[in-house]
Amino acid sequence: MKTLKLKRILSIALAGAMSMALATTAFAAGDETVITATFEEPEIAVTVPATVAAFINPYGVDVNYDASDDARILSGFQILSVPNCIYNLSGMDLSVSATVTGAIVERTDKDTTKAMKFATAPTDGSTVTTKNAYVTFQMKVDDGIKGAAGDIVDTLYNPLAEAWAADDDADGEVIVKVGETAGADLVALKKADLSGTNPAAVAGGGALIRLNGDCVTAPKIAWDEQDSFTVTVAYTFMPTTIEEPAP
Repeated sequence: MKTLKLKRILSIALAGAMSMALATTAFAAGDETVITATFEEPEIAVTVPATVAAFINPYGVDVNYDASDDARILSGFQILSVPNCIYNLSGMDLSVSATVTGAIVERTDKDTTKAMKFATAPTDGSTVTTKNAYVTFQMKVDDGIKGAAGDIVDTLYNPLAEAWAADDDADGEVIVKVGETAGADLVALKKADLSGTNPAAVAGGGALIRLNGDCVTAPKIAWDEQDSFTVTVAYTFMPTTIEEPAP
């Protein structure tokens, strides 16, 4: 009986020793993974113009926007900008948002009674007689904007912009006012073709940009060369998925 009892005690002691060994192994130094996260600015390759000229054109006459080429004409606009575009050279589809900041340029004569103002609604057909301009920033995806960066020049997108009439719809639009106005998901641009030596924008990967709008044609205080405004567009790009049309 004593022998049997001793064996039981030894068995219990051995089992306890094994449990302690297993526990020690589970928490042994060096058997752990440390994961460190840091922020890294993603590289998104989208080409946007640095500056674009624009015009206040109260009588809506034809505007020759390129002094070096008499054929470069935009018709039917009271507010307009020189044609330009943005395009995606990234390997991902991108949704484009923008924060649009408007500002009235101070007149050189400092006469605030003659200063123009941004209108919050179209002036066409209204009875407003003050010097107001309704200005919008517009974007429109155009399949003709494609190719490598060196291929997308003004001779490519100028005809596309000229064909985009003043009263045609835009894919995305932001009304310009003094201060900032945010426009979310204005357009979506398809990912670039990265198979060649240089990335190339594909059809659906580029968008025309412009200012559009209207203004009071004959305000009580007439328009003059001191009337001016600026529009600054800060783009934001986010990955998205553009569904391909069903065959």
